[in-house]
Amino acid sequence: MFIGKRRYVIGVLSPVVGGYYFGRVLAGIARTVRPDGHRVVAVQTYPADLEREQFPDRPPGTASVSLGQVDGVIVITSAVNEATLLQIEEDGTPVVLISGRTTSIDAPVVTPDNEGGTRAAVEHLIAHGHRQIGFLGSLRQADIVQRHDAYRATLLAHGITPRPEWLYRTADNQEASAATVAQAVVGGPGLPTTATFAATDRNAIGFSRALQAQGLSLPGDQAIVGFDHSEAGARVRPRLASVDPHHDQVGELAVSLLLARIRGERVAGQHLSRSTLVTRESCGCLDARTGALVEGLPAQDGSTAWRRLGEVARATFDGAEARLGPGADLDSWLRGVQRVFRSAAALGQPPTQATLTSLAESTRALRPHPEAIEQLIPALRSVEEEFREQVRRGEVPAAPGERPSAVGGSGDPTPKAPRAPSRAARARAVTQTATDVLVAFSAGCTQTLLARSGRLERTITEQYELDLDLLHADGRAIRALTWLPRGHPGPATLALWTSSEGAPAPGASPASGPVNGARTLEIVGTTAASRKATALVGTHVPVSKFPPPHWPARAWCSSCP
Repeated sequence: MFIGKRRYVIGVLSPVVGGYYFGRVLAGIARTVRPDGHRVVAVQTYPADLEREQFPDRPPGTASVSLGQVDGVIVITSAVNEATLLQIEEDGTPVVLISGRTTSIDAPVVTPDNEGGTRAAVEHLIAHGHRQIGFLGSLRQADIVQRHDAYRATLLAHGITPRPEWLYRTADNQEASAATVAQAVVGGPGLPTTATFAATDRNAIGFSRALQAQGLSLPGDQAIVGFDHSEAGARVRPRLASVDPHHDQVGELAVSLLLARIRGERVAGQHLSRSTLVTRESCGCLDARTGALVEGLPAQDGSTAWRRLGEVARATFDGAEARLGPGADLDSWLRGVQRVFRSAAALGQPPTQATLTSLAESTRALRPHPEAIEQLIPALRSVEEEFREQVRRGEVPAAPGERPSAVGGSGDPTPKAPRAPSRAARARAVTQTATDVLVAFSAGCTQTLLARSGRLERTITEQYELDLDLLHADGRAIRALTWLPRGHPGPATLALWTSSEGAPAPGASPASGPVNGARTLEIVGTTAASRKATALVGTHVPVSKFPPPHWPARAWCSSCP
């Protein structure tokens, strides 16, 4: 059905389209489709005015929009119910689920490595000497249940039997519910644990703050590890140790699988995106310079400094798993770093400014996490020490696939090669190279942070201007969409909820008010210039038929209560 089509429209059904978790998943989806010209239409399925404590246990009944113009659908967690999933499949639309479970359809499911990440976190707490380790979370969502199961399995594997009182049940994944649990436990029987693994960072932060408010110290009285690696965890004190599930990479993997299904490939089963433990002060790692990063499957003992640098880069670069252009991938980045150190150790030549500029740019392209430089510094210093030691022994460090060779005197690999500089000169060059490379890393990381700050500033400015335009506009101006941000790409249309009778849209049944309590949508304005598009203004359609099939394929459509 879709074979031969080069550009697709990807529908994403999500409970909400903002926040750290959903926002990062959507960012990964959008980033993956952008280079090939595919489009993403994200639909929020939960009411926009729903309070956190009002979030339903079960998803809403439908997607509340027409999916007739999308080529495939990604469903995030509990965005829609089983009946809607069945209907999408019956319509022949390929589906991929993110952190969802269903027996109704045979769709691939993408999740972070909940088991591996949880195991790394719990084993890390055990390594700190803890035996009474609690679990904090709400067991109402598939990912959280997986984390709880992995928590129990890890304790049992280490000869620790989980006790019922170690389970701190929260009402949801937010801070307030975790704070309530902490207050009840400390104010009642007292904490039965010396450490806690929290299923979400928000739970961990609320729990931590409530414990501190009641006079407990962290990690002295309670060590805590969260799950999400949110930026909020880096702002609290002590900073929150957390498992990074790389939510954006979950989105990237999901859209890659969906595109494969759209092309007619057979894709099914569960697919895991890696998780990484990032240790900080809250778990007991009080020296930030040690900054351990542990994959779901911990690295083997005896790893070299080079392997360690690769592990840190893979964990702290959001783009480590992607190929972002010629030379813009993790392997090329590592080879570039190794090349400059080899030149310094063998020839006494620090890198040129052009080389350092290129290294800074490739660091930026790999999308470093805000804390990347903090983790990269000790790893890079280990690389420097390894090269200095090899220089001291009279060896030239080997690139992958090469043998180390001696330099100087009779050990020269080629008799006619020019005599190498003294060991002291080469050692000084290695030290200078480490400093220069560190500055290049810092430049690349700083450029990323400045770009993020710039995007946030532009977003706030656009939102402020939009708010002012809406405040000053009358009903006619609102319907004309003159309040849209300047430079808004492509045509847009606005539909408003209504319960009044109106003229039906072409191919739609006349709207005579609510049907079984359901309201219709009136298309009130558009910036599209086509005759078919403008003819739809003033017509009414059921929400399940919006946008209409005649609508321009590139139109941005929005419905407002």
